Formats: sequence, structure tokens, C-alpha cells
Amino acid sequence: MYADNDLIGTINFPKFLSTKGDITILGHELEADSPSMWKSRMELRDKKSGKLVAELKIEKLFGESEITVGTKTFQFATTFFQKRFFIKSDTGATLIEFKMLGSFRTECEILPEPTFLSVEEFPLLLVFVWYLIIRISNRRSAAGV
Repeated sequence: MYADNDLIGTINFPKFLSTKGDITILGHELEADSPSMWKSRMELRDKKSGKLVAELKIEKLFGESEITVGTKTFQFATTFFQKRFFIKSDTGATLIEFKMLGSFRTECEILPEPTFLSVEEFPLLLVFVWYLIIRISNRRSAAGV
């Protein structure tokens, strides 16, 4: 992840076709994973303490999914062809928009609501959603869509 050409975070998948991602962002070391192969639940944990910092309980194909970061809840939504992803507040206001730059690429433009940048959950939410987008893009590529 880059902000104004400065590297602020990375996501590495240690094994080929692995769902586990090793994440570093702004000095924090995190680990994202899907604890069950049969459920769409995805988690983000602090690598040192093992504490759960964010989770997506159920990924809905259509409609909005719920992401919890700490004690706050956000809505995760996408367009039909998954060209744009959104993080929304509980009132439905768009807080962050991810605009994909290509069909089978994991590059995107991130458009945050300026007032949301200072919120404590912003970096964790940003990196967790980026992990989700990579996972969704990988599944889409594997399905040949």
C-alpha cells in the first residue's frame, strides 16, 4: 500500500494459494485469515498478542456484509461486477470507496471521506478491506469470471 508514493503497508501470502495473509501497516504486524474453509468468516488479528482486531462474520454475495473493527461496526458492499467496493457507516454514508483499476488486477484508487481519515479504526479497516478485496479477486479469477 502506498500513500503519496510512500510505502505504508504490505500484505504477503506466505504460501501459494494460501488464505492467510501477513500484514504490516504503520508499524503494526497483523495476520488475516479465514478460520474455516466452509464459512465466509474472515478475521484480522494482532500477530504478537493474537487479539482479534477486525472480523467479517458472513460475506454476502448480494447486499451488505458487516465488518467489526474493535467495538465499531461498518457495512461492506460492492457493485454487481465488483469494480467498486464501499465501506459505509451505520447510517449508510460512504466512508471509503475502493475503485478497481482493472478487471483482474488488485490495484485500486482509495477514496476516503476526509473526516474519516482521523478515526482510530481507519488503518485497520483499510488494510482488512484490502485483504478482502484480494481474496474476492482471487476467487473471481479462479472461477474464470
